Amino acid sequence: MGIGKILTLISITIMVGPLAFAVILYRDNPVALIMPDIGDISEKFEGYIPKFEYAGHEKLSETSFRVFVNITNNSDASFTINEINFSVYCKEHSTTLLGYGSGEDLPLTIESKSLGTLSLLITITQEGRTHIETAHPGETKFDVILRDVTVVVQGITVELGKEIEVEIPT
Repeated sequence: MGIGKILTLISITIMVGPLAFAVILYRDNPVALIMPDIGDISEKFEGYIPKFEYAGHEKLSETSFRVFVNITNNSDASFTINEINFSVYCKEHSTTLLGYGSGEDLPLTIESKSLGTLSLLITITQEGRTHIETAHPGETKFDVILRDVTVVVQGITVELGKEIEVEIPT
């Protein structure tokens, strides 16, 4: 057997060997070979993900109010929220735009292992106010959906694809 054939055989063994070992190792769960268990990964990082909790609201006028959100930073490093913007829609009539919101008193830096309060200013447009008065008469609170949420943290812009449901005062 020539040196070329031996080197070819070694190359094939080096490439196929680890793949064969992985297939044998994951023979009961071949999907795990390609996709890791996200639950295991998220459990490891869960302590580092900030926790958000509704802390109250303050009505400023007929068309604006402030919502307070407590943010607990469980990580070993501080982080800064530079900007936050979003649109407010009626949950029941999901295509009805009620107004807009943004963060106040930003940037907000939350130190390691501490709590900070984020203040969000929500302004209801005249069309939104008319919708609330005609479609939700007499209701003191109702559910809205926050969409098009854009957050700038540490200078990195993140657009949240998921809608956020919130109860607001009328």
